[in-house]
Amino acid sequence: MINYAKVTNKVQVTIPKLIRQKMNLTDNVRVKFILHEGTIIMLPITGKLADLRSLLPKPKNTLSIEAINQLISSKPC
Repeated sequence: MINYAKVTNKVQVTIPKLIRQKMNLTDNVRVKFILHEGTIIMLPITGKLADLRSLLPKPKNTLSIEAINQLISSKPC
């Protein structure tokens, strides 16, 4: 699939409609750019960092920073 776009005077590019549809790109979707051997690769960033929170169970107990520092300093090297 070959599509063309023009870089504007604000150095912006409109992603062609067919590519937006194929990649499910909508407004406010973030993308990352990778420069590889003279080729620009654009990848959508899927998910949010906050979504990763649900992967771990909520801790039963919490410790203060002071308690954590004390535990670290009391361990023999």
